[in-house]
Amino acid sequence: MVAAFASPDQRLRREQRVRKSADFRTVMDQGSRGGSRWVLAFVLRGVRDRGRLGVVASRRVGGAVTRARAKRRLRELYRRGSWRPAGDLVLVARRGIGDAPWASLEAGYRLALERAGAAGP
Repeated sequence: MVAAFASPDQRLRREQRVRKSADFRTVMDQGSRGGSRWVLAFVLRGVRDRGRLGVVASRRVGGAVTRARAKRRLRELYRRGSWRPAGDLVLVARRGIGDAPWASLEAGYRLALERAGAAGP
């Protein structure tokens, strides 16, 4: 199986990522929340014009390799998405995300964003 992840020129730049622990806490505490089977989404609008992405995978998801794969898959969902919510977005991986079919992940991603009130192009 060949991985079809982003090439270096398509990766999220530093300014496109939520990087500080305080920023993660702010989005998760003050943002709206929506979830699905594979992902939990927190959206904080109005923080800035351009949206940023933060990805979290706790030890509940699995070992280091499984957590890394889960985070790669979430970043790829965001990157391939036809739209991105304005403001900051934090995606939290849930158990089983590493083995989930891609179509199911895409549907879960959209559902989580809809439930968080961030759906639409």
